Amino acid sequence: MLCTAAALALCLSAAPGEVRVWQGVLTLPTYQEGPPNPNPPFDQFTTTRFNYPYTVRDSITDRRVNTGWRAVYLENEYLKCSVLPDIGGHLYTCIDKISGQPMFYANPSIKKAQIGYRGAWAAFGIEFNFPVSHNWVSMSPVDFSFAKNADGSAFVSVSNIDRPYGMQWTVELRLAPGSTVLEERVTLFNRSDVRHRFYWWNNAGVRVWDDSKIWYPMRWSASHGFADVDTWPVDSEGMDLSVIHNQTGGTVSRFVHGSREPFMGIYHPHTQTGVAHYAEYADLPAKKIWSWGVDADGLDWRRALSDDNSAYVEVQAGLMRNQETYAFLEPRQSIHFSEYWMPVRAIGGISRANLAGVLYLHREGGKLVAGFNSNRAVAAAKVRILDGARALREMTADLSPEHTWTVEIPDAPQHPLTFELRATAGRELMRQTEGQYDWTPAEEIRTGAQARPPAGGPLESGTDLELNGNLLAAYDVYDRALRKTPDDQALRVAAGRLAASLLRYADAVRWLEPAQARATYDPEVAYYLGLAYQGLGRVREARLEFEAARRMPDFHAAAGLKLDELLSRLGEHASDYREPAIHSSDAERVLTAAAGYMRRGMWREALALLTREYPRVPPEETEPGVPLPQQHPVVAYYRAFCREKLGESGAADYDLAAKLPTAYVFPNGAQTLEVLETAVHEHPRDATAHFLLGDLRMASGLVDAAIEEWRIAQKLNPALPVLQANLGRTLLQIKRDVPAAAEAFRAGLTADPSNTEIYAGLAAALGILGRPAAEVAAAYERYPDPQHMPAALVYDQALSDAEAGRFDAAKALFQGRFFAREEGGTNVRQVWIRVRALEAQSAATSGHCDAALAIVDHIGDADGQLAFTRDGLERFIAAAPNQAALGIAETRCGRAGAAEQRLQKMRAAGDAETLVFAYELARQLPGFQAAEWTGKLQAAAHRNPVASGMVELDLGHTQEGRAQLESALLASDRNLAHHLAREALRGAAR
Repeated sequence: MLCTAAALALCLSAAPGEVRVWQGVLTLPTYQEGPPNPNPPFDQFTTTRFNYPYTVRDSITDRRVNTGWRAVYLENEYLKCSVLPDIGGHLYTCIDKISGQPMFYANPSIKKAQIGYRGAWAAFGIEFNFPVSHNWVSMSPVDFSFAKNADGSAFVSVSNIDRPYGMQWTVELRLAPGSTVLEERVTLFNRSDVRHRFYWWNNAGVRVWDDSKIWYPMRWSASHGFADVDTWPVDSEGMDLSVIHNQTGGTVSRFVHGSREPFMGIYHPHTQTGVAHYAEYADLPAKKIWSWGVDADGLDWRRALSDDNSAYVEVQAGLMRNQETYAFLEPRQSIHFSEYWMPVRAIGGISRANLAGVLYLHREGGKLVAGFNSNRAVAAAKVRILDGARALREMTADLSPEHTWTVEIPDAPQHPLTFELRATAGRELMRQTEGQYDWTPAEEIRTGAQARPPAGGPLESGTDLELNGNLLAAYDVYDRALRKTPDDQALRVAAGRLAASLLRYADAVRWLEPAQARATYDPEVAYYLGLAYQGLGRVREARLEFEAARRMPDFHAAAGLKLDELLSRLGEHASDYREPAIHSSDAERVLTAAAGYMRRGMWREALALLTREYPRVPPEETEPGVPLPQQHPVVAYYRAFCREKLGESGAADYDLAAKLPTAYVFPNGAQTLEVLETAVHEHPRDATAHFLLGDLRMASGLVDAAIEEWRIAQKLNPALPVLQANLGRTLLQIKRDVPAAAEAFRAGLTADPSNTEIYAGLAAALGILGRPAAEVAAAYERYPDPQHMPAALVYDQALSDAEAGRFDAAKALFQGRFFAREEGGTNVRQVWIRVRALEAQSAATSGHCDAALAIVDHIGDADGQLAFTRDGLERFIAAAPNQAALGIAETRCGRAGAAEQRLQKMRAAGDAETLVFAYELARQLPGFQAAEWTGKLQAAAHRNPVASGMVELDLGHTQEGRAQLESALLASDRNLAHHLAREALRGAAR
């Protein structure tokens, strides 16, 4: 019999007692992305998400294409699971073959929004998050393999080594014959040379309906950052948040608090099915529930992430207590643990789950009902219902996954009873007493807002910044502190270790040599000093340090590896090292593999990798944007370097490297630093080498050195793409040289006209310089493909047009466009309402009251040509800037009473932003008394840059106000901060 593609799954269905694993194709409608952002995402330009050397994937489109994804299927009698290695290695879903229902969110399309760490993200299945959430490769291809085991089980393994840290995660998804349990065997490994921050959060999307219920064994939950603790499932507002339809207040994002229980799950009365998770508490203690909620914004997210308006929640398990908590994984350290998933059927809820099965105990009137799903067959199991030590009911049952086992105890005593399940041999499989769990005593829990620990010294502050990924800021903290206390040993070690990690080898030696003089026994100091000496070419000294570090257990493996590399490169022993075979056309992976040989002096082996012609692969099987190895300039520089080490000429490779495009080439790593330093030394007129070395210097936090390299590249080839954007951003945001930054951005309008950072940077610079709104709008009009202008630029152009009084032009920008959602970012409704509110205020100011009041009265009405206006406008209309604008329109057009009502509501809000806009409105109303506002404004200062800047201006503190508003223009644009800051700065200039 021949199997068609559509019938493949049925043809390969597992027989009883058999586990099958095979590769096939899963075709899903998939929304396409535009090209990745071409600008290197340097750490200096962000505060929370540190992506270099990955691209940012921020070009989301509404182009829907049926895509055949490589899929690996894993199936036994009870479960059929599918894994998508080209979308982050996600498990797409597991079908419970008994109920026919998917355990995990089988989103019928891969529909993207800007949610992930790098931007693009889609909701479905299980996502493996290490070392950060919605991790760097959540939507990218990862390594995969699959096989059967001698014991009859089978597995699919997915794995990735990240580029920022060089750390590796591996998840082995395993099914055994005769079991309904899907096992995840997780390995987290720091295969890099330096320590890195990490956490692990396993994130399972589960489809829900309005009546779906969250079954987490907790009485209290904690918010992000442990800012507050609340009761669960009924919170302090009296709302039972465990039921989906009650989540009317927005997103629900809560961590389990005060519970040592090892399970959690979701149950759906809609389908009488569910899913449960289990992991040993000692291995994986943390749990989180996430839901978009069922308010207008939550419903909008359903549309943004699915084609069928389906809802899902995220069942998450982690190593740390919350997602603000990270730890360090030292070089060559690894962590191993397992977690498990199992289906739930026809028992009504989840009271306990473990590897034996899932139990639900509940009361119906006067009777106790126990329902149990067994995860595998258990012959002659012993079941008892206990009242203390006394058995109310004893029975023997043959349990199997195919049948839900239930028992009812009529007229059961009202105090808690116990369910006990034992195997024939007497081994306890499950025990649960009604309502009794391993919870922290109530008297030890403090609900409400949690006290923040007092701020620590520079060592604690720097460590906290390192744990949050902000390495450059951490180094600055250490550096500043050491200028005041240069003999602080702990600070020296911290600064030296981090400097070595950042490839700032001279700085590392500066701190670690005196640290070692004080602590000659410290293997950590010796190890990182060895890295610094090696980076500076001081090989003999590096060898001594690695030998010293290797003698101690904590650094034995890491230092031993570095010593092996060094001695191999010196030719003192022949290395039998072999890189795994490269089966990828990803240039970064080729460079990583070649660097492994180069560190050992295995130049010929490295060259073999670097000279190979790699085939082009389908776009869905490769990292977006990265050129093929044979078209990658850093690969060519590596080749030239290796040839010269072999005594051959590298001239042809140097010449080729200088001519190859640099798009999406973000150099990184110690070996690349050595290669590029050699390239600029040997070929000082190579603009490409200087440009790329500048990027690498910038990534290390060496800003002046980066500018120097970019300035050289600018003189040699000013048309290099991204060069002007790099210079402009650095001059604007770090050097605060606004005129020079504006000059660089203006040059970029010609040299790099499609680069979004050119326009965003120029708009910020012009705002600080106090240039007219029309000049900002005119710059945006130079974008070469206005119909496909990125949404962020469309928003700012519309706001700039509105600031300039060009409302028809602003409104026209919304027509015929797709606006992707961005979590925490600007919403198209937000911009639309702001434009309309400003139009009402402008019309009233110019005496066109009929037009102004028409907008005021109908601002929440849907525009038939703009789908996004059909719902979800209310919260943006209620925003303080818009309430002020609408109130000003009303008071100027004879509706002072209505404006006064708006003012009173704004007064009641109490936050700084609302207060400053309430003040703007109050000044337009009869009876305004400036004195009554002064104290309130002073109290509101220093809450956020825009509000603080406006407060300072209102108080007459022009210099302080301008400084705050300029800082807002240099930070990320959130809640229309750039627009509001520009308007305030222009107002101050008037």
